[in-house]
Order: sequence, then C-alpha cells, then structure tokens
Amino acid sequence: MQSISEKILVEAKRQPEGYAFSAKSLQHLGERAAIDQALSRLCRERSLFRVTRGYYVVPSETRFGRHLPPIERVVASITEQEGEVFARGGAAAANVLGMTTQVPVRMIYVTSGTSRKLDFSGIKVELRNAPRWQLVNAGKPSGELVRALEWIGPEHADEAVRSFSEREPGIVMEAARFARLLPAWLAKTIVEAAHA
Repeated sequence: MQSISEKILVEAKRQPEGYAFSAKSLQHLGERAAIDQALSRLCRERSLFRVTRGYYVVPSETRFGRHLPPIERVVASITEQEGEVFARGGAAAANVLGMTTQVPVRMIYVTSGTSRKLDFSGIKVELRNAPRWQLVNAGKPSGELVRALEWIGPEHADEAVRSFSEREPGIVMEAARFARLLPAWLAKTIVEAAHA
C-alpha cells in the first residue's frame, strides 16, 4: 500500500512541468492533516518546492540535478487556478520587445488578483494587482507594448513607440484597436504612432 507521500508524488508527476498544485486539490488522497504533513516532509526532502502558501511544484530533473521549473509557467498555473489574468510587468515587457536593453532585476508580473509575493527557493517573484487596461491582450505582443509604454512613462513614450512602430507596425496597429480602453495619454501616443 502506498503512503500518502508516495500518492502525492505520483499525482503531482502526472501534471505538466510547472503545474502548481494545491493542498486542497489532494484532499481525495486522505485526511488534510496527513496531507499537510506529507507535503511538509516532501519539501524538506526537496521532492517538492513550496512556492506560496498552499501551492507546490515538482522540481525539474536534469543531469545537473533538481531545479525549479520555468517560473512563468508556475505563475501561469497559479493565476489560472485562481481565475486571474496575468502578464509580464512593464520593465520585462519593454525588454522582451527590444525597447530597452535593461534586464529587470526583479521579477514582477501584473495580475487581476490580489498583490502577493512568491518565493521560488530564494527567487522572489512579485504579483501586483493592476487595473484592467494593463491586462488587455495579456500574453500578446500588443498587450506587452501597452505595459512597456506605461513603464516607460508619458515623457518618453512618444519616441519609444515611434521607434518600435518602424520595426513592428502590426503590433502598434493591433494596440491601437483597443486604445479606447487605455488612459488618454497612452491611447493618444499609440494611435498617433499607428497612423503616422
């Protein structure tokens, strides 16, 4: 007969890499106190990582040992289970789009849920509650453009979006389609660049 720890590992390893599962989702395996104790033991043994209160992930196995799965996958898994929308923060979005060469030091994501901090074995990740307009087209380049320009700010956004529009006019045009949802300064900046 399998122990609760073994049952938890079997169940967790069936999930795709980066899937964060909750203690609540394991209630069918036994008593809650026994599940909590087994999860604690598995974390001490580094068979699982606890990423935030109530959520755990299976480490990825490589020839170099165990390590965390891709953080963005874990964040996506948690926010999806919580019924939230999430996206990269403005600094990361600007970097991904090539609008800045600065690499963000802190990992920040914006979310429709509550603000909170996650700890991935010493790597701090921040989820910040954001207004709905910052989450429009989350996960798409046009949404990344909106968050990048918000991070750049109104003083430099005109120049940044004009330069970006020369390289990627389609993304700017797509962002202009939902400009009515954005703050006035940002909508004006994007629409002018799209029709330049």
